[in-house]
Amino acid sequence: MRLRILRDGKPLELSVRPSFDRALGRYRLGVFVRDHVAGVGTLTFSDPSSRRFAALGHRVSLAKGADAPAAGFILPAAIVGVQRAQRGKPGQKIGVIGYGSRLGKIERNREVGVGGALEGGHLPGRRLPIASVSQVHPGRATLYTVFRDGGVRPFHLEIERVVTDRRAGAKSLVLRVTDRRLLRLAGGIVQGMSGSPIVQDGRVAGAVTHVFIHDPTRGYGTFAVWMYEDLVAAQEERAIVRHAAA
Repeated sequence: MRLRILRDGKPLELSVRPSFDRALGRYRLGVFVRDHVAGVGTLTFSDPSSRRFAALGHRVSLAKGADAPAAGFILPAAIVGVQRAQRGKPGQKIGVIGYGSRLGKIERNREVGVGGALEGGHLPGRRLPIASVSQVHPGRATLYTVFRDGGVRPFHLEIERVVTDRRAGAKSLVLRVTDRRLLRLAGGIVQGMSGSPIVQDGRVAGAVTHVFIHDPTRGYGTFAVWMYEDLVAAQEERAIVRHAAA
């Protein structure tokens, strides 16, 4: 079949081979139509000097084989509830996205998250140094995230394992939630918590990225210095950060 479509406002002709659906007894044409992608995640940190941010801790991906989006916007979201995680069933934060205002523009979509430039005023928070890879170690740490009251709250967790390979990835830390409040509230790590910063020894050590489906009290994280290097720093700064991390 020959299809005539509009892509980015320009006409385009494509050849598509339909597949025979035995259940329906006829040929079918599958079409993937995408308007925009939206979801709830957590902004990890921002650099007040460059006014750039890093968020999520993992790549935003679409259907298998589709190109990952390279640009977008970050918007405010009000967390109005939480669906508790259970073994074999991940939970999630329930949020209402504020489409009427923008906090920043996404310019990079990498393995360790999304990053870009902030818009408007400075974001609230306190200034902390970013830990190098060698400074992050197994042991106690603090997770910061937001639930329905709108405020950032600290929760205890344990960094169980640190994978110090040279390739930046979203599964370099193995985490275990030890805070009874978080376990009671959410059952552990839930969707929407991706990007929640992890602080250890007074430094930003990393960010939450994934939950273990079979055990929601445990999950993965990535190094904050990798997020800074890939999402925030300018090209000339990356060599300095990489040298310091080594």
